[in-house]
Amino acid sequence: MQGFTYENQGQNTYLVYQFDDRPIDTMALGMLTNNKIKGFAPAIYTEIDNQKFIKYNVSSHVTLSKLFMGDVRKMRLLKTFVNIVDAMQMLDAYMLDRRTIMLDRDYIYVDASTSDVSMICVPVVDEFAPIDEREFFKNIIFSVSFAANENGDYVARILAYLNSVELFQLQDFKKMLEGLMSEQPAVGMQNVQPAMGAPYLSRRPEGRGILCPAVPRALVFGRLLGQSCSHGGHIKWPPARAELAI
Repeated sequence: MQGFTYENQGQNTYLVYQFDDRPIDTMALGMLTNNKIKGFAPAIYTEIDNQKFIKYNVSSHVTLSKLFMGDVRKMRLLKTFVNIVDAMQMLDAYMLDRRTIMLDRDYIYVDASTSDVSMICVPVVDEFAPIDEREFFKNIIFSVSFAANENGDYVARILAYLNSVELFQLQDFKKMLEGLMSEQPAVGMQNVQPAMGAPYLSRRPEGRGILCPAVPRALVFGRLLGQSCSHGGHIKWPPARAELAI
């Protein structure tokens, strides 16, 4: 995306954004640079030759796109989704606008060993296009290949939920995901084979990855009629007068 570059300093890797002519949101910038916000990449602000930059420390993280390039296992997907939801729920506590968040698989960074996420917030007054969290999660589901030795029922259930709820709420989606995480696979169900004649959906055109049990078209691609399906700590507030020459 335009405005972003990478910079290596020793063992650290930074995603660097150069501000353009749009005004900087000094309140949001202060929140990002003065606080360690769970789920967001640590940020520092710099000026070089009258050019303004914000640098995000993404060391030891990979993009969500790269993390999901191979076959994705159930707990990997669910943990990553929950961590993204947790990060998005931090926005109100720090008065960060959702439209300043890079809800983009190429700009969400994940620790592959823990599934912890580091999201990117660009503090500009003229925000990026409005985001749709529901569509974001659905697009991920449709773009990845799932591990073939796991029961793929959970994939259809996530899609059914995303398509059926009239009003998408992050806290409710998290509860649904945590419910799936708490389920124990039934004995002999770790590698479920399709029943004779049962319809199945493949995640990839070439057929790689798990074949997920199909659910009624009205359930996955439509809407189920009649079915409805805090943060602690201290915030460091930025100075009332930001020391920026904007």
